[in-house]
Amino acid sequence: MTQFSDKFIAYIDVLGFKSLVAAAEDGSGLSLTELVELLSLLGKGTERARFEAHGPSTCPEAPYIERHLDFRVTQISDCAIVSAEVSPAGVINLVSHCWGAVIQLLAKGIMCRGYIKRGSVFHTDRNVIGSGHQAAFAAESQVSAFGREANERGTPYVEVDPEIIQYIESQPDACVKMMFGRMVKSDGTVTVLFPFQQLHHSFIVAGARS
Repeated sequence: MTQFSDKFIAYIDVLGFKSLVAAAEDGSGLSLTELVELLSLLGKGTERARFEAHGPSTCPEAPYIERHLDFRVTQISDCAIVSAEVSPAGVINLVSHCWGAVIQLLAKGIMCRGYIKRGSVFHTDRNVIGSGHQAAFAAESQVSAFGREANERGTPYVEVDPEIIQYIESQPDACVKMMFGRMVKSDGTVTVLFPFQQLHHSFIVAGARS
């Protein structure tokens, strides 16, 4: 059915990709094959089918509407748009997918920046249309930077919209809250996916939203 849906939406962008492409083209950096493999970490397009076959992978007992979570991943060049149904299982599996992409790319020395929010979108294998996608895209470019110490500029991360946090906090499912807490860090104002929980780094907002 062709219609807009209220969904959780993430927009993730690989940082420094233009330089990576230039290096690949002149043979001084990663090869084209290696770049393609890196981008596959954003999503392989098989996630929806996997959920359909096995159910939610993170918090499998959390409530959902559709077994496949209406999960969609569209990768375009150096960015990915991910969306999932509005349900406890939908939100935590979308967050988990993004967190996994962030940490896998980081292991390769690649940073990314993004934004997760809720909004209206029509998302299929071929199309991504809607104000929700547009808003996530616009917010991604203004994600606040975080530093380990107050005198450091910091590094961009994937920021989580306050509406997402409020939704998770309102849910009775303990697993969803626990897993979300393990994957994010907050300074009390801004919350981001944070792959370094075990390192116990402190961080501060290095730049305010314009």
